Amino acid sequence: MSEARRVWDSPIRPEDVAGSHASVSWVSQVEGEVWWIQSTDDGRGYGLRRASGSLTDPGSNVRSRVHEYGGEPYAPLPGGRFCYAEWTDQRLYAQSIGGPSSPLTPAPSRPAAYRYAGPVAVGDEVWVLREDFYGDEPTDVTRDFVAIPLDGRAADDPSAVRVLGAGVEFGGHHFLGKLRLSPDGTRAAWLGWNHPYMSWDRTEVVVADVVEGRLTQCRVVAGGAPTEQTVGDGISICQVEWESDDTLVYLSDVSGWSNLYRHRLGEEAVPIHPVESELGGALWRVGQTWFGIVSPGVFAVHQDSRLAILDESAGTISPATAGDDAGLPSWSASVSVENGRVAGAAFGPKRLPTVATYADGVVETIGDLPALPEIEGVADLAADWLPAPELRWFNASDGSRIPANVYPPTHAEATDGAPAPYVVHIHGGPTGNNGTGLDLEIAYFTSRGIGVVAPEYGGSTGFGRMWRERLNRQWGVID
Repeated sequence: MSEARRVWDSPIRPEDVAGSHASVSWVSQVEGEVWWIQSTDDGRGYGLRRASGSLTDPGSNVRSRVHEYGGEPYAPLPGGRFCYAEWTDQRLYAQSIGGPSSPLTPAPSRPAAYRYAGPVAVGDEVWVLREDFYGDEPTDVTRDFVAIPLDGRAADDPSAVRVLGAGVEFGGHHFLGKLRLSPDGTRAAWLGWNHPYMSWDRTEVVVADVVEGRLTQCRVVAGGAPTEQTVGDGISICQVEWESDDTLVYLSDVSGWSNLYRHRLGEEAVPIHPVESELGGALWRVGQTWFGIVSPGVFAVHQDSRLAILDESAGTISPATAGDDAGLPSWSASVSVENGRVAGAAFGPKRLPTVATYADGVVETIGDLPALPEIEGVADLAADWLPAPELRWFNASDGSRIPANVYPPTHAEATDGAPAPYVVHIHGGPTGNNGTGLDLEIAYFTSRGIGVVAPEYGGSTGFGRMWRERLNRQWGVID
């Protein structure tokens, strides 16, 4: 019998695991600048930032409660202004860069009854998804796109807000994604889905004509119920964009994998570059983005959580290996492309999330976020204390192969050849995955000589639609 492994000493304490660090999300590019949302270190406040510093006042909290999971909370406006959703009252505010903010939307009759996400400037208005919680019951809610004048008069006059007519009361959907306008402004597209389906079950692409500032001729053009060609119990589309005035590009899992499709209106959708890997994910929040158009036929994509470049004419999809070299192999669903440059939130198993750009094969970071967690009593936590995952496959009792990230014990100094104990880490969701980012909860164990196995059990995302549906009606039975 081999000698039991002793527990190693580690600088990572329970209070470090229970603590928090700044996060980044909702990365965008505005006239050559990169903007993003960054939380405070305690995770309780969120501000809009750029490389030169904060855009919002320290007392602001830029965060949306739409769909309860939130959505894109800000947008640039003409004249050097921007608007944002304020967490405390959920109203939309407008602010000049360096100036004071003022409300654009009226105060509701009950706290946070109006909620907004995915704003976009359209002429002298901002068009945005609005939730209206009009009663005491959880189901007393309507959702629609509304047009809000930028001159601020709607703050005191609710009648100045125009309902654009995309919600279920107008024959639309219970739930709506972000509004996307065509380059010439004559059409709009968005995602919609209905109870009891979630966005990753059955989502539809809706297109409308924009006539005199209104949405007309709303029609479903893709997604939804299964067809003879569908793999799985429906079609989910997690992102839609305009490639030209009459052509959409979107991520659909009709093949069983979330891949890019081109859909010229009035014609059939065609796959751009079929691959048996996930280029999209579960749409939890309004406005998430997994791809962007770099140039005609060239796309920045989110392949299995890693940034890659898809070249349609070459028939290739190539990982952005510069991210690996920078310790930032993974990117979150906040991909922004402007003038060929990709921006987003990047991270790695030994690197905290940060704002990064990718252009000409080079990854650069923006901002002053620390690369590693700050541990009390430790001047600089060495990356040697942090584990790197190894993707392994295990056999289930029914013969299925279950993927899992395995984290071997990792220590900056100790060596011990004895067999290591392992604990199992189960992610929540279940529509999600463990990811491969820096996780002090896992490092707490591995730095003490205890390995961690993090399985992507049936129902997890990232391994195709059929794996995600594996848990359907099988909770507590499968895996």
